[in-house]
Amino acid sequence: MYIPKPSNEQGRQILLTRLTAAETAYHELMTGDAVRRTVDQNGEQVEFTRSSASLLQTYITALREALKPATARGHRPIGFTF
Repeated sequence: MYIPKPSNEQGRQILLTRLTAAETAYHELMTGDAVRRTVDQNGEQVEFTRSSASLLQTYITALREALKPATARGHRPIGFTF
């Protein structure tokens, strides 16, 4: 699942809100609640059950990746050799 990086602070805040909601839903799902609902990146409501917890975890991972700064995505700094 790919979620584009936010282009401004407002977009970043929206993704942070979605991440918090998804993490809360995952926690509640894993600690005993049978069904959790959350809103995906398109604003659509998604329902998760224990059997689909891995999909919710994938969504959380995608949100976290979208929120990482570009330098934190595994890029190495450029070095020069003389």
